[in-house]
Amino acid sequence: MTCWLPFEINGEIYTLEHLRASTIIAVRPASHDFPARQLRIFIVYTDHCFTAHQATSELWFYPHSPGNHRRYFCRERYTYSCRLPDLVNKLINENAILARAPHKHQETFYYLEEHYMDVDYCLFFEITKNNHPASDIRLKVMTGYPREKWAGPVGVNGRFSFWYIFGARMKGLKLPTKRR
Repeated sequence: MTCWLPFEINGEIYTLEHLRASTIIAVRPASHDFPARQLRIFIVYTDHCFTAHQATSELWFYPHSPGNHRRYFCRERYTYSCRLPDLVNKLINENAILARAPHKHQETFYYLEEHYMDVDYCLFFEITKNNHPASDIRLKVMTGYPREKWAGPVGVNGRFSFWYIFGARMKGLKLPTKRR
């Protein structure tokens, strides 16, 4: 979804404009192996960035979630999502290292931002080549939430920088797998 409709409860309105889909221009600096490269990155966010599986009341049901799954507006996730576009831009521009975390036969990438608004914040992404003429890469922020102390480690089978992933996607190449 390119934009999320606002949520209102008890007279308070939570706008979701900050999670509107957008296209950014990122420039990979030149290195001894590659010239500088400019990419247009289309960024979208799922409702998992501001909703949760459960809530204390049905009043928190978010009616605009796609598909048949029920999601509930979560003030905590919403609060963290307000700075999420800035964090995603920072990670791209700093060429952050992402862990590949396979999920339901899809290639998903995981990043842990330590001390994000005083918590360790987990992010999951899908990154694909975009066939739309206005952008080169589609980066879908699947979810973002504070890491729970009880949560186990995320299964990882490789680590790659944003630019390495983007380059592979643009060339239609698969990322290497771990050797056993």
